[in-house]
Amino acid sequence: MNVNNLEVIQQSIDEITSLARGFMPAQILLTANRLDLFNLLSEKKLTARDLANKMGTNARATELLCNALVSLGFLEKKDGKFYNSEKSEQFLVRGKPYFVGDNLRHQSYLMERWLHLEEVIKTGQPLPRPQADDQKNKQQIRDFILAMANIGQLTARQVVEGLDLRGVQRIIDIGGGPATYAIEFVKKNPDIQAVVFDLPEVVPIAEERIRALNLQNNISTKVGNFHQDDLGVGYDLAFLSNIIHMLGFEEMIKLFKKIHKALNQNGKLVVKDFFVNEAGTAPSFAAQFAINMLINTEHGKSYSFTEMHQAFDQSDFSWIYSFSVGHHSTVIVAERG
Repeated sequence: MNVNNLEVIQQSIDEITSLARGFMPAQILLTANRLDLFNLLSEKKLTARDLANKMGTNARATELLCNALVSLGFLEKKDGKFYNSEKSEQFLVRGKPYFVGDNLRHQSYLMERWLHLEEVIKTGQPLPRPQADDQKNKQQIRDFILAMANIGQLTARQVVEGLDLRGVQRIIDIGGGPATYAIEFVKKNPDIQAVVFDLPEVVPIAEERIRALNLQNNISTKVGNFHQDDLGVGYDLAFLSNIIHMLGFEEMIKLFKKIHKALNQNGKLVVKDFFVNEAGTAPSFAAQFAINMLINTEHGKSYSFTEMHQAFDQSDFSWIYSFSVGHHSTVIVAERG
């Protein structure tokens, strides 16, 4: 860098400070989503005062928030009235096919926890988990599971299209959450029987979505904790989407060995996740996501392909092929030995 070039210096400083101010647009968007602002403005135009009355907020503060949302491209303003931009109407209004508001609520929860990153770095310990019976925690769990539905609605189709499902009759989706992938599997092949395996507080959400699509004859649920409980047997394919990053290496091997017992001969293990290079420094999203796991799990991280090969070797699986989906994920297909 030429330290005598003031333009270059200013550009570098702007890059640093812009990154540091990233919390501002994020919190503006997340706050608007929590206040249900985009749903209230769906297909209508309101003044800030009218909107404040509906949200139970201060009129002056609401106008400033809406002005900021206009500057960010989430709202439009005309004749003193605000309305959703095309982007917000499509993606931030509940009921629309590609609604991501549940994901944004989950990001709000994560932001609260990320504020304690310094503490986590000093201690090396994750933040305590909320009490399971706490009402706020129950809502956070539901937001998280529905966020996974938001995230998976596009990649699920890409995953299923990229897989060779010939000969696959029974699938278990371990930690299957809202059943997004199980639904896509049976849409692709109605002869497939899928089982969504997840915790007792999660399975009812999956069942809601399965019933809504009238897929009860194709998709069943099984309550359990994959750390402790039996998965069953007789599966042709086991699917893990965004699960292994929550686990330590030995925990991952233990799960793979349990899956090995659950699969038929030559059954397939399909792992979708965020992976880093050998140095752990790229892609940037996966390297940053490892910090999210540091904050929220005991031993989780983003793994490298070398670590995946090692885990497969130690659990009697063979890597067959892999492919990318979305902007950040890779799908690895391994075969049972």
